[in-house]
Amino acid sequence: MPYYVIDGRYADTTFRTLIDLAPVLGPFAIHDEVLGAWRERARATIDYATVRYQIT
Repeated sequence: MPYYVIDGRYADTTFRTLIDLAPVLGPFAIHDEVLGAWRERARATIDYATVRYQIT
């Protein structure tokens, strides 16, 4: 099963309205690989409360 990192910047911290879709990362065949990509992207935007990424 392939894994992807998706999402981006939202209008506010309710995370209901996506205003800027980040480039999708993937596919990754191994969960540990996608987890590393998610961590890297999340750490790069740690100071932005309206940015969220998830693994699908």
